Amino acid sequence: MNGVNCMQVKKWVLVTLGIYAGILVIVGTLTVVIDPLFLYHAPLKGVSYSGDSGVYRVGGIVKNLDYDTIIAGSSMTLNFNTHEADELFGAHSVRVTLLGEGYKRVNDILKMAFDANPDIKRVIWGIDSTGFISGPEWIGEGTYPEYLYDKNPFNDVEYIFSMEMFSKWTFPTIVRTITGAGDGEQELFSDGFNTKGETGAKEVLAAYERPDKKTKEISEEETRELFALCEQNLSQNVLKTVQDHPDVDFYLFIPPYSICWWDSLNQSGTEVLKRRIDLQQFAIEKMLSYDNVKLFAFFNNYDLIGNLDYYVDETHYTEEVNSMILKWMKEGEYQLTKDNYRKYINDITEYYCNFDYDTLFIKN
Repeated sequence: MNGVNCMQVKKWVLVTLGIYAGILVIVGTLTVVIDPLFLYHAPLKGVSYSGDSGVYRVGGIVKNLDYDTIIAGSSMTLNFNTHEADELFGAHSVRVTLLGEGYKRVNDILKMAFDANPDIKRVIWGIDSTGFISGPEWIGEGTYPEYLYDKNPFNDVEYIFSMEMFSKWTFPTIVRTITGAGDGEQELFSDGFNTKGETGAKEVLAAYERPDKKTKEISEEETRELFALCEQNLSQNVLKTVQDHPDVDFYLFIPPYSICWWDSLNQSGTEVLKRRIDLQQFAIEKMLSYDNVKLFAFFNNYDLIGNLDYYVDETHYTEEVNSMILKWMKEGEYQLTKDNYRKYINDITEYYCNFDYDTLFIKN
């Protein structure tokens, strides 16, 4: 009797393992064929992929899609519409947005793109002001699926045979395709986060935690350290890539943070605010030393910076601003050159060092 029970248990174990193995084969096959994160191939025609991918699809996008223009940066690039960019620049573009990341992570993705795609003609790249005081190795606060970025084929099992990946990406793609939901490839890179109903002074100021007013004493040593960090970060994670690709047009832009961001600097003292402008000037001079760079900054558009209807919080702006930035870059508006950048710096220094920030809170 015990022998019979033992045989039954063995049979049950084998059957269970066989079923489990069969499920894994089906899951793996469907994931590889559909490839919802584009790890192995570009989107299949007729398949309705979801546009909500976050950082999981970035590696696949730059390695396997067809494009000549890449839009890259932090969340400040999330609301760029690639179809609008295509129409304005006569391009075939993709967008790779890395939320909350520093220059290094973005640059690593761009290097992957250049290694995979020799046809890149244009890079639209957001150069955040926060990077002017960050070190060259700072990669941000996010956790990334490294196995979707590296060249190691063996750790792809985390993608191919993952039931979590199947349930989150592969199966919904199958359902979307069968039911005819979505717009296929058309929506993959066109829409960012929805900011409808979340903008305006009331919402922004309610979320803004204004620092206490203080006058911070700045030392020469601290200033030297910040300028050294700025130079290292730019040189290693921006300018080296620009220099390595002299035939590519780099449209670099400094994202236009709102007046609340300037207020947060001013609350630490005018000298702190002025130093941040000095760092911006230092970065501008570095970036303008390359002929293949077209550099844009918008802090002298005071109607934009001071209008919180264009913002979601103190730094993030709406899709309307992203659209305006694309048009300005195409038309050459707010472009900085060796001839005009000093006037830009003088203008914003005069404006932001003398602005009455308290009126923001009196009015609202």
